[in-house]
Amino acid sequence: MLVSACQAGLTLGRVATDSLPHNVCSHGVGVSQRVNIWLLGALAGFLLIAGADAYVHRPRERPEMKEMRERAAFLRTWKPALPIGSEAPGFSLKDTSGRMHSLAEFRGKPTLLEFYSDDRRSRTWAREMQKLWDHLGRSKMRSVAVVNFSREAALAFTRETKDASVYLFEDPERHPVRDRYGAAPGPNAWVLDEKGRIVHASAPIQTDRNPDQDFDKVYQALYALTRMSKLKNDHAAGARS
Repeated sequence: MLVSACQAGLTLGRVATDSLPHNVCSHGVGVSQRVNIWLLGALAGFLLIAGADAYVHRPRERPEMKEMRERAAFLRTWKPALPIGSEAPGFSLKDTSGRMHSLAEFRGKPTLLEFYSDDRRSRTWAREMQKLWDHLGRSKMRSVAVVNFSREAALAFTRETKDASVYLFEDPERHPVRDRYGAAPGPNAWVLDEKGRIVHASAPIQTDRNPDQDFDKVYQALYALTRMSKLKNDHAAGARS
């Protein structure tokens, strides 16, 4: 790189001096002027090539760091379709066996309400949510997944992800529940408290990598709710005794 920069600088200096009128050298200051211009041209050429080389070989941003930065920028402007603190809109849908379930019947414990598509991102999210559920305790919360793909596809989905959520089905063409919650294609998650109020909403996932910062926010919301429920139960048990 240094040799190339020097060669470019010498070339630029020679071009600069060759552009001067040749009769300038007949005066006493002509040679000095040509030398100065030659040196300036050489320096400019050296700086130009060195700067270009530094730009080409600058440290590259790792893909995962770029995604985290872009995700953080997206989250600063994203707003959920339903306000935090409001009651989650009710609905009734059938499960894999055809039994009708309403959202209201899951009240009494913190609930993770998910919307899945039959894609890789949803599978990644479902696997991580199962780990979270195991960590917090299966008996301390509920998990409900609303999907708009076939029951056969859902069985394959749950086999792959080992997801034990209650799966509820919407029509692939008409999905008013998904639309009401503003759920984009791919995984979307809502955390509801024991009274069915929204305490957290996850923005649409835009990467096939593990969106760790989104997982962490869901975990924190559910952890706070399950801990609060435990404290209430312990207090009630102490009062009875």
